[in-house]
Amino acid sequence: MDKTIEGLQKATKELAKASWRDREKFDSMRKLLENTDGLSTSIIEKGDSKVLVVAAEAMGLYLMKRGITSSQLRNIFGYAKRIDEEVKNTSEPLSSDVVHKLLLLSPKLAYVAGRETNRDKKGALELLREFFDKCVEKIGTDATKFKRFIDLFESILSYHKFYGAK
Repeated sequence: MDKTIEGLQKATKELAKASWRDREKFDSMRKLLENTDGLSTSIIEKGDSKVLVVAAEAMGLYLMKRGITSSQLRNIFGYAKRIDEEVKNTSEPLSSDVVHKLLLLSPKLAYVAGRETNRDKKGALELLREFFDKCVEKIGTDATKFKRFIDLFESILSYHKFYGAK
């Protein structure tokens, strides 16, 4: 995972300076982010904060550079935060209703991606959906893992805005 982290950090620096036309840098970042299973395992199952921060920065920048708007992400994040309010500060296993709502994040993201006509934006949203699907799969009914997911989503939004998203 250390090589993935180093690769993401390097790709993030390069993509931050790149123009939207620099396909090579976008492709390089996407390849690293497509390691959804490894990243989600480190973040959700192992609770690796360093991986969370590096992956969130990379994903936030990638989404911003692809033209994803804050409102597109905030709509989905608002739904996730409403689920978080139901969970509160419990360490009890997530209820079947909460798990059901969590699983509905995927079709909600698919809807946002489906509405998008721009190929690059659609691809970026599909990558985010794949990443979140792996994360949700790893959460199961574990409240601590769910909190890590919320932290991840919040961090992606923060970096997305930091890098200049509209």
